[in-house]
Amino acid sequence: MDKDFDISAREGDLNAVLSAGGAGEAVRSSSSEERQKKAQMMARQIAMNMGDDDDYVPQRAKPAAEEPTKERTLPQRPARASSQGARPKSGSSANRSRAASSSRSGSSANRNSSGSRKGSSKKRRKKKSSGAGATIGFLLGFIVVLLGVGYFIGLILTNGTFLPNTTINGVDVSKMTLAEATELLKPEEMSGLVLTKKDGTPITISASEFDYKDDTEQQVQKIYSNINRKLWFKSLFSTSDYKFKANVSYDEAKLTQALDKIVWGVTEPKNAYIAHTEEGFIIVDATEGDTLDYSKLKPFILDKIHNGIFNINIAECDCFYKAEIQAEDLEDQLEFYKKLGDFTVTIDFDYTKEELTLEDYSTWMTFSEDGTSYTVNKDEVAQYVGHLADIYDTYGKPRAFHATLQGDITVDQGSQGTYGWKIDQKKTTDELVKILENGESTTIDPVYESRYGDDGYAFFTYAGIESARSAESDIGNTYIEVDLTAQHMWYYQNGEVLFETDQIVSGLYSEPKRVTPEGVYEILEKKSPYKMTGDGYTDVPCTYWMRASYEGIGFHDLSRYSYGGKVYLTDGSHGCINMKYGEAQKLYSLISVGTPVIMYY
Repeated sequence: MDKDFDISAREGDLNAVLSAGGAGEAVRSSSSEERQKKAQMMARQIAMNMGDDDDYVPQRAKPAAEEPTKERTLPQRPARASSQGARPKSGSSANRSRAASSSRSGSSANRNSSGSRKGSSKKRRKKKSSGAGATIGFLLGFIVVLLGVGYFIGLILTNGTFLPNTTINGVDVSKMTLAEATELLKPEEMSGLVLTKKDGTPITISASEFDYKDDTEQQVQKIYSNINRKLWFKSLFSTSDYKFKANVSYDEAKLTQALDKIVWGVTEPKNAYIAHTEEGFIIVDATEGDTLDYSKLKPFILDKIHNGIFNINIAECDCFYKAEIQAEDLEDQLEFYKKLGDFTVTIDFDYTKEELTLEDYSTWMTFSEDGTSYTVNKDEVAQYVGHLADIYDTYGKPRAFHATLQGDITVDQGSQGTYGWKIDQKKTTDELVKILENGESTTIDPVYESRYGDDGYAFFTYAGIESARSAESDIGNTYIEVDLTAQHMWYYQNGEVLFETDQIVSGLYSEPKRVTPEGVYEILEKKSPYKMTGDGYTDVPCTYWMRASYEGIGFHDLSRYSYGGKVYLTDGSHGCINMKYGEAQKLYSLISVGTPVIMYY
């Protein structure tokens, strides 16, 4: 190929390309500008392929719309220096030529322009490669210096602290000083042993009270001293988790002494039970108390202290007493109650009544496994009957009494007293068991005790007058009153005096076997006539006999030379109340068996 390149010919082709897409347009759009750019790039490519691309710089083409036919010229390339002088310029329409230099020794021919361009391009590439290498080397050196500076800065910053991402016993101590980490990891004993009771009340025992010590500080110091700070940078990418268990010591005897003084709870748990409501039978849940088994609590507290825990909630300890009967224990019984229905046993005490409902007697029943039958616990029933006796029995208890002459006094039952109410607990228990087993509603009177004679028959029953019975008294307002000191007697009927006399003689006061004992009696029998037998006498007749005691004290007529006054002190009876015939007759006609008799000194 000729080393001279006709630019004008190529330029004509370029103009043809530039004018092909936009001839005749007055104003070019943005799309025509893009086509011009593409055309310029094509021209450059052609020039590079046909000539010296390194030195060729194309002139920007003017818009075809402004000068559609104007000839375009390329700028002149500068003359290349050679040993023989500057290269001549060439016009836009002439072929460019290059002068050959023959000054180099040993060279017989001029270099052609193509070889010159290739050599120049290689030099430039070598310069670029050597420049890039220098840049890379500089960067690597800078990075090494930067890393070195960063390492020493990190070494300085981590000196005197724990490394980043460090935990001890699960506590984050990163970047903390030894003192800070030790303070954070110290057990809570520094503020004392705090024991929180079940009701939320805190109790504090200071560490000095039981000589508590631990080696937490030494353990943390050991971990701190073993840190390899030269490899501090590894802590940025990994976690170090240290664990230790502090060794503790304390005076257990002193601690136990302090714990023994604490009142842990006073409320007992309550069992679940079945209640009878308007809606029917329901189970009432058991309630928890705060009383506890101290033998279980103590080791719980000691174990917490040994593990460095000094804020202890004792509610977490399984040491509290639980109700023996829980709600689930009563489910079968509840179903049985619903099937059994509700029956009531009414116990009549004349002035009041006691009612036994299912809620009361259900606890006396033992149910079968299938819940379809039951037996009655007799001991439970007997306990209930004993409770009734404590309330309603009057026999054997002192009575408050308003005496005619002496006013308000208290009269004991007396060694031979017979009046009062006394439940026969065994027989009443048996009766109730039968009723409960039968399961039907009913009303009963308690069975009262009887005093049996030598013939085996009941001589009298410990039951007073029903109409006289009240919550305050069982004597009522119909009774015989005998003032043994005044030797005076009265008979009150419905609160009115129907008979009185001071012509009586009681037992010889100076002889214990014959003295009339004070007490609360009742008229056990009336007989007319009657023969009396006692200590030192037999079959002594009287017309009107009114017995007051089983042993033989009674009211009767007896003829004697004097009555009343102080006769009983020196010439008293064998214990009976001696009366004049006419007065004994009148009293006999007024009173009935069972009438209360109150005698006192």
